[in-house]
Amino acid sequence: MSIEQKLEACKREFRRAHDKNLSQKEAAEANLKHLKLMKELLEELNKKNANGRMSNEDLQQNVMVMSHLLEMLVTENLARKEQSWYLNY
Repeated sequence: MSIEQKLEACKREFRRAHDKNLSQKEAAEANLKHLKLMKELLEELNKKNANGRMSNEDLQQNVMVMSHLLEMLVTENLARKEQSWYLNY
């Protein structure tokens, strides 16, 4: 599977993990798939960039993938922070 395909699958599983219409079990399974795909993407980028020579296309792909991963992490952590905020006050 290409990096682009993994990224799309990762986004899809992220959306599924946060879908209110799924059961908790289905959402948990989607979240595990999402985390696995995130790890695979990071490992693949790390291997690809190990030689230190990146073309403009490689740089663009890195920025695209990392920005999407960061967006998903921020979205997930903001939701948790809001929940903890309400518990504290």
